[in-house]
Amino acid sequence: MRADWADEEKQKEKDRQWLEGQRQPQGRSQGRETVTYIMCFEPEPPFAPRTARELLQAFNDNHPQRVRTHHFRTRVVDERLVGYICVDRDGGKEAVVKMLEASDQLKLIKVHEASQQDLDRLYKMGQPSLSR
Repeated sequence: MRADWADEEKQKEKDRQWLEGQRQPQGRSQGRETVTYIMCFEPEPPFAPRTARELLQAFNDNHPQRVRTHHFRTRVVDERLVGYICVDRDGGKEAVVKMLEASDQLKLIKVHEASQQDLDRLYKMGQPSLSR
């Protein structure tokens, strides 16, 4: 894990910088706007992670090559962790959907194109866990 990800203040600053960059009109690639999707997924029983780190590790164990994901967050829903992660571009979305569908530990809940309001909300989310 990168040291700046472990420091909450540094991560908030990086999130702020990234968000400002996304708001700039130069967020274009080869003449097309960069589209960001929010992927929502949960553990597939019997896998029952207790921390955000465990859920992220399961995601990273099968992470598609050459696909950029960012801004992983979690929420506790009905006594289970639910993960949210951003992926840019249609090809990245397709690769992550395929990976989650093939996983025996994770299950895709939904995926949607993120509005700026969706991204703002996601970036403010924390990393709760089920460990007490």
